[in-house]
Amino acid sequence: MSGRKLPHEHHSDTQEFQAVRPPEGVHERTEFELVGHYRLPIKADFQHPIELRFGRDEQTPLCYLIRYPSHLEHEGTFAVVQPEVVRRSPGRGWGTVGGRRGDSLLRLGRKVSPQFEFGPDVSRHHCLVTTERAEIDGLLEIETYGRNGVRVLVHPDDLAGEIETFDPEDN
Repeated sequence: MSGRKLPHEHHSDTQEFQAVRPPEGVHERTEFELVGHYRLPIKADFQHPIELRFGRDEQTPLCYLIRYPSHLEHEGTFAVVQPEVVRRSPGRGWGTVGGRRGDSLLRLGRKVSPQFEFGPDVSRHHCLVTTERAEIDGLLEIETYGRNGVRVLVHPDDLAGEIETFDPEDN
């Protein structure tokens, strides 16, 4: 992504994103399976789309965590996007996090993010993406709660550390 902003069109209350594709030549990715109360730290200035696979089956469309989803500052610095869903219904399948006016948490799950499509094996509050440490430590974190997990595929250059456990009572 190299800091480029994705082209978009703005039509009333919908947002259209360009298809998310890994840059050519980027084939090396590491897969992590996060189940339970784990977090994965990612560099806030990551350069490659991060693939998120929810649940254990193929009913949930692929999600991607991307940087600079639009040129509108108030939309957020980062976005989770389900390209398949956005193509069918541009007002759905995406959510932003971070930025000057953006929320520092994006909660993902069947109950907490109805704009996404999730299969029945994705819990109501499955995971979240947080930018709370982005300004201080330069980190973005993916935290999981669901027992069916999230598989995260990330380029090794974009990792900021190892998987960590956490106590959800501390959040």
